[in-house]
Amino acid sequence: MLEPEPIFLEEEEEEEKKERARTKELDSTDEIARTLQENGVFPELEQGNTGEQAREAVPEEETPEPERLWQRALGELQLELTRATFETWLRGSRAIACEDGTFVIRVANTYARDWLESRLKPVVERVLTRVVGQPTTVRFIVNN
Repeated sequence: MLEPEPIFLEEEEEEEKKERARTKELDSTDEIARTLQENGVFPELEQGNTGEQAREAVPEEETPEPERLWQRALGELQLELTRATFETWLRGSRAIACEDGTFVIRVANTYARDWLESRLKPVVERVLTRVVGQPTTVRFIVNN
């Protein structure tokens, strides 16, 4: 039986090592980001802002409770979803009210509302339930 040439084995082993290192680095980075965010180190992520916008954000004590909880949920969703999904469907959304355990979330247009209702609603409700600490539902409305 012929054995593979050592050069190819070395290259494959090197690629496997690099891939394991990349995966370990990504897992570690995700964990660090979650920990920092949970501890309020990056409030700009919770506010959905960056840079200067974070410094100009309304102080937390002046933010209505539903919006404050929604911002925390957005921070978790940002870590859970792909960047494209988060940016396209959730960036800029706002909590308008919380009525009997149902969060009313304002989104930019009917297409976003319909997409969120049909595809992301269970994920959003799961994250909100975790943030609030009790069962919650969500209703998306269009920004008027």
